[in-house]
Amino acid sequence: MSAIHKSMTVPAFRGCAKLFRDSDHRFEVDGKGYARSVSKTLDQITKEEFQDFETVRRSGVVNMYSHEVVRLAGISPEAHVGIIKHYDRLVAKWPDVGKLT
Repeated sequence: MSAIHKSMTVPAFRGCAKLFRDSDHRFEVDGKGYARSVSKTLDQITKEEFQDFETVRRSGVVNMYSHEVVRLAGISPEAHVGIIKHYDRLVAKWPDVGKLT
């Protein structure tokens, strides 16, 4: 099953668990019955996680929305979604890491 884009929501089936897995990404069901990716907040993402993400991004070997980034960068699925969600703010927070290429 393919990973779901960070802004995409999908209807959840009635009676399913509040938290379930698709590939390596975790999702939770909101009050309207839609599944949303679980992600780290801006403050929870470490500089090391962002550096590892950027190393994979600069390599150009994989689409950065792919769940393969988790394995290649050695970061958690929650960090992966959080970095995508907060990318521009992380570049501003750590300019020495982001957008070098």
